Amino acid sequence: MPSGGAWFQQPDSLRLIGAIQRDVAAHLPPAVGPAALVLRACAGLAPPPLGPGMRRVLSLVRGACGFEGDVRCAEHALPLESGSISLLYAAHVLETATDPAALLAEFRRVLRPEGLALIVALNPWSATRLRWQRQVPAALAPGALARMADHAGLRLEARHYVGPYWRADERWREAPEQGALRPLRAAYLIQARSREPGLIAARRVPTRRLRAELRPG
Repeated sequence: MPSGGAWFQQPDSLRLIGAIQRDVAAHLPPAVGPAALVLRACAGLAPPPLGPGMRRVLSLVRGACGFEGDVRCAEHALPLESGSISLLYAAHVLETATDPAALLAEFRRVLRPEGLALIVALNPWSATRLRWQRQVPAALAPGALARMADHAGLRLEARHYVGPYWRADERWREAPEQGALRPLRAAYLIQARSREPGLIAARRVPTRRLRAELRPG
């Protein structure tokens, strides 16, 4: 696992990213299609509530050599047909990626045209990073991640700052998405759509179709 990946396994870290995901849930769409791919930093982070309309879900977590869960695969060779996924949810997997740009390109490959990508990442400007000093994994700045996503063929639709400012058990004094301090929250959510095909060279990878019996796990 790339440097910093063990941080996500710590109890305090799990409480923090659990609080982040509770805020992210408010931005999840009710339904965008029947098939989804969920990628998580660790098994201790619960899958997101995708709703009853999402009937086929492939759920993977970060492993020592890529992803594991419903299937096992290398990081940059997701075992899915190109253009087969309506929704991709990636929670804190770019922070531990060996090549974030290549992983974003793989996101674009498996998404259908106009498919939705929801990417949750730690915020490098948040004070929460000071609590762990050098233990916390490297984080991508929101602008840098947006540029990388655009280069990969993902069109940015929205960015939301989510999670606490300092502790996982904080109670808000302001409504979400309001206030001048929101860019200092623990994480941010990038919402992007895949652009029309033709911008990224195709490549052959072992693929599989999502089976109807797959469920989040």
